[in-house]
Amino acid sequence: MHERIEELAYEAEEYADMKSDEGADFHPAYTERLSTLVIQECLEVLTKRIVGDHNREEQEVQRCIEAVKQHFGVK
Repeated sequence: MHERIEELAYEAEEYADMKSDEGADFHPAYTERLSTLVIQECLEVLTKRIVGDHNREEQEVQRCIEAVKQHFGVK
């Protein structure tokens, strides 16, 4: 597994441990948090492609970012 994914998985596990009572809600909390972290990381990678030129490529990257946010309900 990619090192960054392992780091995100560990962060999600810590989050789920804090949110769940006696493990009952661990898996849903873990899955939701890991998914959110991965999506946010992907959006950060896309955002780094924007340098401020406002050319067609950057506009398309911005449209992709917004489409991903809307699709997954990420703010």
